[in-house]
Amino acid sequence: KAAVETAVLGVERELLTPLWRQQRRCRSLAELNEALREGLAAYNAKPFQKRAGSRQSVFASMERPALLALPERDYEFAA
Repeated sequence: KAAVETAVLGVERELLTPLWRQQRRCRSLAELNEALREGLAAYNAKPFQKRAGSRQSVFASMERPALLALPERDYEFAA
C-alpha cells in the first residue's frame, strides 16, 4: 500500500502540480492527455534516487517480459 501511495504522490507532484502552477487550462480531454503525456515521459525516464535505473528501465527489463497477451475472446458474465 505504501509503494502505491508514494507513486500516486509522485505523479501528483511531477505531472499535476506543474500544470496547476502554470495555470494551464485544457479545453478538452485530448488536450489534457497530451499535457500529461509530455510530463509522463520525463517522469518515467527520471533516474531513481536510491537505486539504479528509472521507471522506464525497470518496466523494460522486468515487467514487459512478464506481460501476457490479452485473451482473444471477450469476457462473458456468468448468469
